[in-house]
Amino acid sequence: MRGWICNPCNSSMGLAKHSVDVLKNMIDYLRA
Repeated sequence: MRGWICNPCNSSMGLAKHSVDVLKNMIDYLRA
């Protein structure tokens, strides 16, 4: 899963966006 483990090569915006996506997925999973 790209971005799950912090990668120095990833841009800050990329990590931020990915983190938001991961959080949304986790919330959806927990609510299911």
